[in-house]
Amino acid sequence: MKVGMVWASRRSESDSVVIPAAYCQKMASPNQSEQSARAESYGESAQTILSAMAKSEHHETASGMHHLDLSLTPAETGPLFRALMRAEAQLLMSDADAFEPTNPLRTPEQRRVDALVEIVTTAAAALNR
Repeated sequence: MKVGMVWASRRSESDSVVIPAAYCQKMASPNQSEQSARAESYGESAQTILSAMAKSEHHETASGMHHLDLSLTPAETGPLFRALMRAEAQLLMSDADAFEPTNPLRTPEQRRVDALVEIVTTAAAALNR
């Protein structure tokens, strides 16, 4: 299954968010420990999330849009998107709690990217590497 995510880059060059596939591949490499088998990120297998992200291809368009392509199996799509939705929901609740009418809001696109970074970071930390 081919999955694509697109977001607008509103961040400075030094603050851009790109999760290299090579990093995810390294982090998802098989580890036989029981702890690694149970490691989770947002209620899903950390190993599965990183394996799915290792298949990603990142492209930046001339207009500053970023596109992340993933070719995933159904077994990878479910865990990745469930974790992504849980992380987005948590960030949305945090945004609601911190809301001030005079402060800028995080856009849904920014929230999705932040959630994606969060699930990958959490998955890597859960695998304790």
